[in-house]
Amino acid sequence: MTETSSAPSPNDLPLDAATRTAVINRIADSLDRYAFPEVAAKIQADLRDRIAKDGYSDLKSCLQLSETLTAQLQTLSKDLHLQIHFS
Repeated sequence: MTETSSAPSPNDLPLDAATRTAVINRIADSLDRYAFPEVAAKIQADLRDRIAKDGYSDLKSCLQLSETLTAQLQTLSKDLHLQIHFS
């Protein structure tokens, strides 16, 4: 039986609540330039609703946030081009 390490990836950073909220709001704001305004409005409302309900409080790293938001954006928009990358 092998043990998995709980050490964070060297390519990841911890994420505090204030930064997480600021990043999500910035992403929501940037959707104003999305090609499909109705889809953008739906995604923006979803992101802001989740923030208001503290729906992202379990995300503690930048990679977790980028992976979660990518999945949500793609699910809501049906557009696999919408991706969030952390580097």
